[in-house]
Amino acid sequence: MVSLRELRPFLPDDLWQVMKKYAGEYNLNPVRYARKARAYWLRKRPVCFFCKGPFEEVAHKIPHTKGVDQFGFNSDFLVMLWNTLPTCKSDNALAEWKDDQITRFKRGLREKLELAKNLGPNRGHENSTQNKGPPPDRRA
Repeated sequence: MVSLRELRPFLPDDLWQVMKKYAGEYNLNPVRYARKARAYWLRKRPVCFFCKGPFEEVAHKIPHTKGVDQFGFNSDFLVMLWNTLPTCKSDNALAEWKDDQITRFKRGLREKLELAKNLGPNRGHENSTQNKGPPPDRRA
């Protein structure tokens, strides 16, 4: 399982500024296909999340272009399963979060990342082997 810090959900500020400035002009947003998400939802829940009709499309809560250009999310973070829902074609737009929802999500994610950074690795995990010292000498 990937830790919260290893996800790198946000673009570095300098890269985000470049993306915002030139993305539309030079088509810097790569097209992302949700093959893994489609296979996952076909196995897990092959019906529309909203109307329970047949699953036809993978919808994204935070659309790629909006997520990268307006909110500074990393492309790889946006193609993960958490950002997808199974939908029928007519309900696809229902999955998309409004800007205020994305803003709240981003704020909460930044707070979690800051907390994880302040706690440090393995802080609060009693079962961690990092702080237990050397193994006992079993030669006797």
